[in-house]
Amino acid sequence: MMISPAIYKEQIEKLCLGELLKERNKIIRDIRRFEKTKDMDSFEIIMNPSPAVVYQCNNDYLVEVTKVINEKFNIEHNK
Repeated sequence: MMISPAIYKEQIEKLCLGELLKERNKIIRDIRRFEKTKDMDSFEIIMNPSPAVVYQCNNDYLVEVTKVINEKFNIEHNK
C-alpha cells in the first residue's frame, strides 16, 4: 500500500536537509530503475502495488520532497 503524497510530506518534514537529499536521491534512483526496466511486464503480475503504481507515487513523492528541501534550504540559508 502506498501512502498519499500529503502523508509522505508529513513524514519527511522532520528530516534535516542532508537526510532529505538522501531521500530525494533514493526516489530518483527508483524512478530511473523503473524507466530502464518498464518493459518487464512479468513483475506486474506478482507485485501489489504494481511497479507502474509505485513509479507514479515516486514521482509524486519527488515533488513533495523537493518542496520540503526548498523550504529547509531557505530557512537554513536566510537566517
